[in-house]
Amino acid sequence: MQGDGILELVLTDVRGQPIEDRVGVRIFRGDSRLVLDRRDIQFKPPHGAVRIKGLPTVPDALELHGRVTPTRYHGVRIPPFRLVSGQKKQIALVLPREPRKWKADFTGWKSLPPSFATFRKVLDRSQGLRLKGPERAVVTFNDFKGSRDYDVVDGDSQAARVLAKAALLNIHHKMSALRDPTANGAPWFHYVRRIIEVRRDRMIAEVDPELADSVLTIHENIGQFAAYERTHAANHHVNMPIDLFEAIPEESMLSIKSSESEGNLQLTFARATLKNEKFVLLDADIDEKGTFFGHVFEVVNHTLTGSKTHPFDVHELLLRQNIRAKLGYGLVPR
Repeated sequence: MQGDGILELVLTDVRGQPIEDRVGVRIFRGDSRLVLDRRDIQFKPPHGAVRIKGLPTVPDALELHGRVTPTRYHGVRIPPFRLVSGQKKQIALVLPREPRKWKADFTGWKSLPPSFATFRKVLDRSQGLRLKGPERAVVTFNDFKGSRDYDVVDGDSQAARVLAKAALLNIHHKMSALRDPTANGAPWFHYVRRIIEVRRDRMIAEVDPELADSVLTIHENIGQFAAYERTHAANHHVNMPIDLFEAIPEESMLSIKSSESEGNLQLTFARATLKNEKFVLLDADIDEKGTFFGHVFEVVNHTLTGSKTHPFDVHELLLRQNIRAKLGYGLVPR
């Protein structure tokens, strides 16, 4: 049903900048009847806004809703709204990038900001760091050896290496932003001695025993730490490097995660013994199975590959949480 309602859509990226993209817009009545179907609307800076006219108003349509389907961003829902004759309704939507349409643009080693000082030191101690694909069947990449080859893996490298490097930078940011709430208050990343292995969804590292002590303190006194909660650790044993399986008793593992509802940090430690040498390993991941993404961004049909969120999706969430965050990489169009 044609009307004189006016909807102004404002579309921005996670940093609040107007998008430049071709977008489809579909508007439905509350009874799911289609009232508008436009397939090729051009959004571009500096405004990133488009007015859609001729929509039904109350009382002809008590409630409308819709979908936005961009070319290079995730499709998002237009939440329910009502239009009044003669008045304009503005709806602003944040669109996260669709990973398949973007590639990583990594900051060079020499250009990393001062906030990466600890990261640099850790990579210098991480000779032999392995970047792995999403499954154990993928061959381990042994040519990424700490800072020496940091810039070798760029946005055009083999996909598994790119995703692992992006995941490492995501986890570094999260572990640097969150601090140990026990006595010393250090960033969690401060405890990392060397990084052993990185995949698209996690980092395995050797850490100072103090991290295990702090996690144990939080776990045993969870009521005193509202920002954290207990979580299962046993299912993380399979994440440990194969050559260390026998050195890690499952009963030695303990896990906590930060309690924010979107993209929380999970820390799982394990005490290991190898050739009479005792050490502590950490399995760190941004614990996410896809539900947060639809909640934060109203994403339509957000699908996961192999049940693991794409690191570029985590990139978008971290920037949504803090638009000034310096992650060590950005995303540029393919």
